[in-house]
Amino acid sequence: MVSSQAVSPSSAHVHPWWVRIHQILLKVYGERGDELLKQLLELSTSFESSSHSPSSPQLQYSYQDIALITYADTFLGDETSPSPLSALNAFFSQEKLSEVFSLTHLLPFYPWDTDRGFSVKDYYAVADENGSWNDIATLSKQSKLMFDFVTNHASIENPLVQNALIERHLCVDDVRYETYASFKDFVICFSEEELPDSETIAQLARPRAHSAFTHYVVYETHDGTLRASLGSQVEHASRMKKLLGSGSVWTTFSRGCDEQGREETKQVDLNFANPNVLLESLKILLFYVSQGSHFIRLDAAGYIWKQLGSRSLHEPEVFELLEVFWKFMALTAPGVTTIAEVNEPQDSAFLYLGEEDAWCSDVVYQFTHFPLAIHALFTQDATRYAKWIETTASAKGRQFITVLGTHDGMGFKPLHGILPVEEIDRFSSFLVEAREIFPNYAKLPGGKEIIYEMCATPWEIINDTEEDIPFGLQLSRYLLIAAMGLSIRGLPAIYVNGLLGVPNYMPEEGVDENRTVNRECFTEQRIAEHLQDGASGRAIFNGVCHLLKVRRAQEAFDPTAPDIEVVPSSNKALLQLVLPAKNRDETIYAFYNLSERAIPANAPSALRDVVTGKEISSSFELSPYEFVWLKAS
Repeated sequence: MVSSQAVSPSSAHVHPWWVRIHQILLKVYGERGDELLKQLLELSTSFESSSHSPSSPQLQYSYQDIALITYADTFLGDETSPSPLSALNAFFSQEKLSEVFSLTHLLPFYPWDTDRGFSVKDYYAVADENGSWNDIATLSKQSKLMFDFVTNHASIENPLVQNALIERHLCVDDVRYETYASFKDFVICFSEEELPDSETIAQLARPRAHSAFTHYVVYETHDGTLRASLGSQVEHASRMKKLLGSGSVWTTFSRGCDEQGREETKQVDLNFANPNVLLESLKILLFYVSQGSHFIRLDAAGYIWKQLGSRSLHEPEVFELLEVFWKFMALTAPGVTTIAEVNEPQDSAFLYLGEEDAWCSDVVYQFTHFPLAIHALFTQDATRYAKWIETTASAKGRQFITVLGTHDGMGFKPLHGILPVEEIDRFSSFLVEAREIFPNYAKLPGGKEIIYEMCATPWEIINDTEEDIPFGLQLSRYLLIAAMGLSIRGLPAIYVNGLLGVPNYMPEEGVDENRTVNRECFTEQRIAEHLQDGASGRAIFNGVCHLLKVRRAQEAFDPTAPDIEVVPSSNKALLQLVLPAKNRDETIYAFYNLSERAIPANAPSALRDVVTGKEISSSFELSPYEFVWLKAS
């Protein structure tokens, strides 16, 4: 650890990684880099960590680690467990989920206003309606924890954003200015005259189909309070005593206006060109570590550096700043894992691993498996999935694999570069027209609109509940897709709706946005009925849990084991894999039938299926949608 007196990167007491951090800070921030380095050293020194000995980059998880992804309020409180977080604790204990999951990813549980938690009003608080930090501490006794740091943006109500917008429209000689001065340039604003032209705006990569810039107003209310709000002056006229100023602010994840013309955007981008934003971000990460977070997800990390005239996605400065994030955390809180969330084609996502001597994050999200496996299922053709598996070897097990979808739905951008564009179009048309799954759209640089994601629960995507298919066959299809994802080298993660196998949620008042269908909050009665003995929900839940327990017991799934081998097959519906283990006797031979017909297969010898415990001869037959994980007895 760095001495509190060590503020110079040339000091003998300073770890070599601080020298690299200093180089990046000078490159990105110029002469301000010296002062920022001093602040980071002081921040690191002041943080109390159990270990101050950073090691070389290495994985902090094994084949025994599996993550559950859930909202803090997925399970609603009751008389016994009054808050949703306490209800989650109770569900975890009742279903003995610590035997299944070693890690729980709590999606944003902070005070929020839109985007189901990803528009954070206070990075340092638990929303009252979710529970308390004590509830989270209780959960940490059953499972390691993963928190989100919504890196790119914050709510318009967040003090970082509010104060930055107000500062912009106060005169320095105003007696109130000093309160807001330290937040100068925390966001990126434009006057009407400064706003980029349409040609420049068109070059930006857009994860949403709306404008990258949203109008805002700063005003004094009738009680003398200063406020900033997104939208027009007309929208806020009733609250406004005096208008102080207006303009447009950068909002990558904009939402546009509702039917009444009211601005629905709440998320405002933070300005990482300001070194103070980086400093504040690292303070937040250390706070999360102090609250028990072992893993931290860096949400929308690819957008954090803005540059007009560019895509403002995957910019060189993004990777340099993420290297600072990683090295600072490795020096200050060794053992904490950072995960870069980048919902992009795989080649772009893998860039966020960085180089061997310059890691940007410990792990990246692997979104490709789920949509590609679904495509293989519907086409009964595993050819492209098999080729894709070989491309994952370069990640060396540093993947957070969304096995059965995510809280948002099924991403489509990760299919680009894997499937031909015309095949993606056919696949999306089938899902939207034949399966009535809800699409969300984004824009490419230049303005072309593409499908960003398909919104439905994992069960609904895999099994059309209106089709007359026996439940046993539906369950086989479901577990087949899960087993394929569990085979990939990395850290697998199951979204809670994938664990439960619930259909789309259609509230009586109607769906407010497409993602809502995959974000049901369950009452105690609802979950009890779904998981009652003999119910299909219980069969799905038990089937997934059994599969996860089996995986946690098999060394062949070690993320650091030798690369997966794809065995060619004469039948395009048959996927054959060899998962080598460091101990050769633990190697698993995996076979997956992606068709509605029985398929013959051949193993190297008579082996045992670790999922069912059955002995399998060297020549055997896979039933429709059946899979086996074979190992020497």
